[in-house]
Amino acid sequence: MASKHRLDLLVIDGYNVIFKSERYMARMDRSGVSDPFEQSRDLLISDVAAYAKGKYEPVVVFDAANNVSPERPYTERGGVRTIFSKTGESADTVIERLVTEERLVPHAVTVVTSDSTIRATVGGIPVSRISSDVLVHDVDALAVEYEHENAARIRMIYQIRQNRSGVLLVVSHLGTSIRMRECDDFLNASLHSGVGCL
Repeated sequence: MASKHRLDLLVIDGYNVIFKSERYMARMDRSGVSDPFEQSRDLLISDVAAYAKGKYEPVVVFDAANNVSPERPYTERGGVRTIFSKTGESADTVIERLVTEERLVPHAVTVVTSDSTIRATVGGIPVSRISSDVLVHDVDALAVEYEHENAARIRMIYQIRQNRSGVLLVVSHLGTSIRMRECDDFLNASLHSGVGCL
């Protein structure tokens, strides 16, 4: 029986990445009512799932010092394993332990952090390092790419039709209709002239 090829491990210093991104920081709840990082963590985990898909086995490590509830279980969502360090233990320690375990296998690891202490202690073969800024840039580019792909899919799903009264509608393949807005220029360029928008 052939053995399954294991993907390289991607270990991410979660809060270090969050603090490097305006996108994640904008999701912080500053009301003081709930966990201020919950939405930021959720967005980061979703982004990491998309970024790592088919290339990495991702693990995001969060420091207990920044947790409202320091006793959090290990979880996995969207193929991303999430580890919260225990009370009194730093994320740095968890990251160093994960890297050491993988080195003994040996198994390739990529560590994402801008923390100079972690970068200094985890380097070497088979470990590579990526700064948090690079990951944030790559994830932002991936988000823009997905946005363009989704817009293209929407354009393919909807088409323009004229009903019996001569009213132009945007009709989806699902059968729902919506009125076209701001489409005079589009209509004049692509359909017969003299027909306006609602």
